[in-house]
Amino acid sequence: MNSFECKKYSAKKYKGKIRKLVNNQIDQFFNIETSNFELEQHKYKISDDVKLSTDHYLHGIGNNEKIADFIAKHGILSKEATGDFGNHAFQFVVGLWRVKNNILLSDYIKNYSGMVVRYNNFTKQIPYR
Repeated sequence: MNSFECKKYSAKKYKGKIRKLVNNQIDQFFNIETSNFELEQHKYKISDDVKLSTDHYLHGIGNNEKIADFIAKHGILSKEATGDFGNHAFQFVVGLWRVKNNILLSDYIKNYSGMVVRYNNFTKQIPYR
């Protein structure tokens, strides 16, 4: 999908200031994609503790190799950028989780990768496994 196609869809979906904002984000994405931008090489190795700081943002993909390969090649994109124009609750955005307190990634996974159960107006987070 190219910039023109994204903006064409944006024109159908949004008006006024919102369309201008979405189109600006589309322009930013394609400007970065065509620039010489490269991420710094990381300095960690497998088995190192990963420390997440407050207001760190995470994106989860589950256990899906195709998605992991896609993200490794293209980065984290909205579904619309991949050509999926289904009826999504939030369009042209990527869903992220915000870390609320300093925590190790391993502890975050254990504590927050389970599920949330709600019954009788009571909500309980069930840790992974």
